[in-house]
Amino acid sequence: MDPAPFQEALGQARLALAQAEANLERSKSQLAGSRAALEAQLRAAEAQLQSAERRYQEGKALLEAGALAPLDLKALEAQYRQAQGAYENAKEALARLEREDDLRLLRLQVEAARLQVRQAERNLRESVVRAPFAGEVVEVYAKEGEFLGTGSRAFRLATTESLLAKVYLPPDQAAALTPETPFRLRQNGKEATARLLRKTDLPGQSRLVEVVLKPQVPLTPGPAEVRYRERLAEGVLLPAGALRAEEGKAFVYRVEGGKARRQEVRLLAQEGDRVAVEGLPEGALVVHPLPEGLREGDLVEVVR
Repeated sequence: MDPAPFQEALGQARLALAQAEANLERSKSQLAGSRAALEAQLRAAEAQLQSAERRYQEGKALLEAGALAPLDLKALEAQYRQAQGAYENAKEALARLEREDDLRLLRLQVEAARLQVRQAERNLRESVVRAPFAGEVVEVYAKEGEFLGTGSRAFRLATTESLLAKVYLPPDQAAALTPETPFRLRQNGKEATARLLRKTDLPGQSRLVEVVLKPQVPLTPGPAEVRYRERLAEGVLLPAGALRAEEGKAFVYRVEGGKARRQEVRLLAQEGDRVAVEGLPEGALVVHPLPEGLREGDLVEVVR
């Protein structure tokens, strides 16, 4: 997965955390300076309240003695009530500072920013797809840039260290195999040698024997071509094009005295474009490829 978006999200989360921490520290410094000012305001308000209360009590006594007009007492009472309000306001401001309501909110913002950083770090770690075991990617199901939902397959991973090859052969062919039989496995342009690991004693339902091979170098899961040498027959080896079949019999044309001589042979085995025959002496010259219409006694010329 492309880590760039996750790295960018992590950078933004860290920046938001740094800003939240800076706001908290700035507020702490501001509140430390505000505490002294609020305490001074509270002391001043308390002194003013005490002075206003004293004047108000004295005015009440003067009013009873007839030395103060009722209107003047009303003014003293208003001053006293105003001093009470100022004192309560100063006390509430200091109490709010003591409760640290603003700091509590800022601390919550810092914790939220830290949580975002941890989430972004986890997303970045999860952007790297780690294999549960050492192996090789043998098949890819998605293209670069393609969106994959949860549970979708991106690729197939396989271990190649313990990979074996299975071949199913007829019982007679399997019986001829030995631990010394050399095998070659070909897959996707790669070729590796292999050795016989084991084979079953009895054929399965398909009437074939399971032969298990151990590659000498790691290959990938999937089909492969198995090659090994098998003795099919012992005879004279000829190109398949030198053989002509007629009425269930096989013939070749030998070159004797510049003429074609038809000779019957017995076909022992065929592998690809080569055949093994019996009934032909070693070193005999045969016509190859056989032209259409060649007959017994036709003149031929040997071209080397």
